Amino acid sequence: MSLDGADLAIKRIKGLLELAANPAATAEEAASAAKIADSLIAKYRISNHQLVNKEAELEVYAEAEQAVYVSSRVTAWKSDLITILAPHYGCACFLRFSSKRDENGRKRKTTHFMLFGQKKDIAIVHYMFSWLSATIDRLTKLNGYGKGHVYCHSYSLGAVNGIKMQLDKSKQEIAAEAAKDSVQSAALVKIDSRAQEAKIALNKAIKLGKNTSGGSQARFDPLAFAFGIEAGSNIHLGKSLT
Repeated sequence: MSLDGADLAIKRIKGLLELAANPAATAEEAASAAKIADSLIAKYRISNHQLVNKEAELEVYAEAEQAVYVSSRVTAWKSDLITILAPHYGCACFLRFSSKRDENGRKRKTTHFMLFGQKKDIAIVHYMFSWLSATIDRLTKLNGYGKGHVYCHSYSLGAVNGIKMQLDKSKQEIAAEAAKDSVQSAALVKIDSRAQEAKIALNKAIKLGKNTSGGSQARFDPLAFAFGIEAGSNIHLGKSLT
């Protein structure tokens, strides 16, 4: 795939994820769009690595221009989702903080979840977080309506856990498939190392302080969490590549 082809693939992936997150889309349409998107991600990451490796033009690791998630009151399941997606797609995640005074003169802190990695890996994390967070929101509203905040919070956490289980299984399946081809296997080994390389580059580039998000603590409903795991496990991620 050429570099222009890779850019076109990213645009197509974004369009597919927007379709999957559309509340008007049927479950079948959303699942189909998500599966195609993740198949494109897998093909793109392998072929792009092979291309830039041949041309000796590997991308540098750098901080993302925009935060993947910004909030003055961090939602625990969204924080968890980012910390799962970032390394899965070859990025490191860190926090920046800003503060300003509200209309009553009280100082309010805002947390910015930042990514550090290769440009197109960062783009994939942004797209996947946007789509999955919208999908979890939709499923939580659908299944948690009238059941209260604790139920909905626990359900969303469970959904993130289910997604992680899917990604871990996908990683194992792709590794087994890539092992059958020496070229694909070599590319996968290099791609697998990107998250660690991004973390090392981040620590060299930026002096990090205490990396706490200050997420709110909430009561927990184990039954809702279990239902959330089931829902997250059934979100059709396709073969998303590590």
